[in-house]
Amino acid sequence: MNKRGFLFVFILAGAGLVHAAHIYEETASVHDIMEVVQGPSMKKLSEMMKAGGPQTDDDWKHAREHISILGETTQLLLMGNRVKDDPWTPGAQKVIDGSKQGTAAAKAKDGDAFRAAMGSVGAGCRSCHKVYKKKKK
Repeated sequence: MNKRGFLFVFILAGAGLVHAAHIYEETASVHDIMEVVQGPSMKKLSEMMKAGGPQTDDDWKHAREHISILGETTQLLLMGNRVKDDPWTPGAQKVIDGSKQGTAAAKAKDGDAFRAAMGSVGAGCRSCHKVYKKKKK
């Protein structure tokens, strides 16, 4: 293929990629995301931390998976029309930042850094839950 033909194919391919860009449309509710994904991940992490934190390679793998999922799904909560008001965003950002730190700490198998990251994640969760979540009696 000559240069002109290659350039033509390259331009068409680029145009196809731009055209194929995905537009986000929310389908899950805040409750769905928290109940089905975030709640179970936070429960696993909390149980792990109560038992002294990740110890084995398998523990660290699961810790990384669960804390990274908390960060990803918290970003989903901020997308679309889910955000309720301003108090929501700072708490969510604490979870996202803590998740990033926790993911790095889990990869490095750094217990102190992971514990600190979990503190940030927990603080972010609590800041929203104290405003929005009704306590069961």
